[in-house]
Amino acid sequence: MKRTIFYSLTSFAALAIVLASCELFNDLIDFSFTTGYEEVPFSVDPSAAGEYTFTEKVLKSDIEAEIKENGGDIANLKDITIKEAKLEMLTPGQNLDAFDWIKVYVKTANHPEIMVASVENISNGLLSVDMALSDESLKELLKEDEYTVTVIGALGEDVTVKLDLVVKIKYKVEVGA
Repeated sequence: MKRTIFYSLTSFAALAIVLASCELFNDLIDFSFTTGYEEVPFSVDPSAAGEYTFTEKVLKSDIEAEIKENGGDIANLKDITIKEAKLEMLTPGQNLDAFDWIKVYVKTANHPEIMVASVENISNGLLSVDMALSDESLKELLKEDEYTVTVIGALGEDVTVKLDLVVKIKYKVEVGA
């Protein structure tokens, strides 16, 4: 009887060690990386105050190539989320004062629009602003060949000169075994 209990406990302990080792091994081969900036440049022509769709750009997705460059395989992609998003003024001598708010959306032909970043109450005098990020998964959208980024917002005052701006987005990519 003692021998049966000993063998049962030994077998259980060995099984627990093997399972813990497998999970630890998987954690060691999982990795994540941050992409470089995807830039979405746009211009705002002289306009009256109000809400606008500032741009709608189709971008090519190169997520599979980026995963390969970082030593992974697209088949092991776990998730993609927004890591960073910024709005920057490019026109010399101008700032973001005219803008009340900005929202950035991403969609594909097969997936509905998702808001990924936004900024409300832009302080006076700023040339760039970090945007609040959504925690939505973009895995399925960015696995497609191309996706559309739409930037909408509101001007709180009239714009009298052409303004050149850019939204910069970095993605966090998680890859497993």
